[in-house]
Amino acid sequence: MAEDTKQCRAMDGWTIVVPRNFAEIDNGDSWQAHSGMRCVYVSSMRVADANGPVPAAVLFATASRKLAPPSEAERHSFEEPGLNAGAQITQTDTGFDLKGFTCVDGCVATCVISFAEETDRDWAVATWRSLRLSASKPKPWWRFW
Repeated sequence: MAEDTKQCRAMDGWTIVVPRNFAEIDNGDSWQAHSGMRCVYVSSMRVADANGPVPAAVLFATASRKLAPPSEAERHSFEEPGLNAGAQITQTDTGFDLKGFTCVDGCVATCVISFAEETDRDWAVATWRSLRLSASKPKPWWRFW
């Protein structure tokens, strides 16, 4: 049976989907949600150079170099228009960590998902894959009335 979920505003316009029973913590410069032995952590940063926002593909290539080789970790990646993402799952003393990132032009979000049970692996990957930068724009001034 699938868990009941909620979409949360994590950091700087980023959203992520977590189970509804997760408690949220806004650390100011990062965001967390947790329940039991499962924890989700998100932070983000804007990246620009002299030409403006760094393209998502360039950010992805740079961040991908930080991942462990496929022989040392289970790797995941996906690409959508304007978005590139990568992650790895490694075993820890208390279970597993998914360490991932999602890149859009000019911004990188990092995501760490800790979980104790092997059966939560698909949940961790789906949660990381739900990390998105919201495209919402401010309402025009005339819509406030």
